[in-house]
Amino acid sequence: MSSRTFFIFLGVLLIFAVMTRETFIFLLLYFFSGTYLLGNWWVNHSLKSISISRKYTNKAFPGETIPVELNLSNKSLMPALWLHLSDIFPSEIASGPYFEQVLSLGSNQSQTLKYNLLARKRGFYTIGPFKLTSGDLLGLIQEKFMDGVMDNLTVYPRVVPLSKIILSSQMPMGTIKHQLHIFEDPNRVIGKREYQSGDSMRQIDWKSTASTGHLQVKKYEPTISLETAVFLNLDQDEYDIRERIDTMEFSIVTAASIINWVIQNKQSAGLYINGMDPLNTENGLPTAIIPHKGRQHFMRILEILARVKTSKSAPVLPFLRGHWKRLVWGTTLVLISGSAGKELFEELALTQRAGINPVLILCGNIPEIHTIKIQAQQTKIPLYHLWNEDDLLV
Repeated sequence: MSSRTFFIFLGVLLIFAVMTRETFIFLLLYFFSGTYLLGNWWVNHSLKSISISRKYTNKAFPGETIPVELNLSNKSLMPALWLHLSDIFPSEIASGPYFEQVLSLGSNQSQTLKYNLLARKRGFYTIGPFKLTSGDLLGLIQEKFMDGVMDNLTVYPRVVPLSKIILSSQMPMGTIKHQLHIFEDPNRVIGKREYQSGDSMRQIDWKSTASTGHLQVKKYEPTISLETAVFLNLDQDEYDIRERIDTMEFSIVTAASIINWVIQNKQSAGLYINGMDPLNTENGLPTAIIPHKGRQHFMRILEILARVKTSKSAPVLPFLRGHWKRLVWGTTLVLISGSAGKELFEELALTQRAGINPVLILCGNIPEIHTIKIQAQQTKIPLYHLWNEDDLLV
């Protein structure tokens, strides 16, 4: 029964009671009026006395199941006779239909409701708000509801092991073994050898020289320091329109996988994206992350890669020019894109002359790939063409 219908009923009952002056009809009028007022107050008081909190893990990798707990507590001495609770969430993280349940809470009683979310796809999702509805048992008053809080869930992109991509560097004194002996690390002695003309006097091992009677020099392990800056091009116009969504998602997976490999090898990695970050209310652009080491640094990069969205009319050339000149000499610049033209190769050639090591990775279907390969050979820029994640898997 709606409130309007109920008030019409009370009006008719009042007129009938005045006309007939029957005590029983007056008692009915008082009963229904009192029931309505008491029920209205009870429902309002019940809703104000209910507290709800949502407990869950707000970060996950694709394929993970996220248990969610809704904790309800009635802080009043009066019971909540019936409550209808529903919680909403995007289909990309749903393990089933949206959650709803009807329950009652006694005086100072608490109850925990559970359901699961499934991290199906990379993204930054909003959970809720949950909606709590209540009413009186007789249905005399209109149902009242209370909106709850909204929370967020971050689903990281997939990270796969690398096999075919080879990153170069010109930085000596690092931790990755290298074949060029120009990059020998004096902190890693692997043996001794006879002195040769041109060897530095600082390499002489005087103890071995004294014991053998011949000049001996230390042999060092060749290593490099691989500082990597990944530039991820998320301009929609740069990707084949027929496979744009899947290819751009694969580009994000490629960026995450490369940075993961670099950081796992205890090297520095950074990330630069010309996409959109929904949490950046200032200009919408993702924060540029300069190369750094460590797992915590990698997780920060993954959070940005989880949130980032593609953009329209965000040309890669101005974006690249605005950042690469700030990189230190010897940095490996990895550009991930869906296409490459003559101007882009000219810009990458400029980075080479400035002491930067550019690597170009193209993802998805690229009709002009033959022409691009010729340009890469002419400029001597390493080029990789990846179709899908199988090209990254070991």
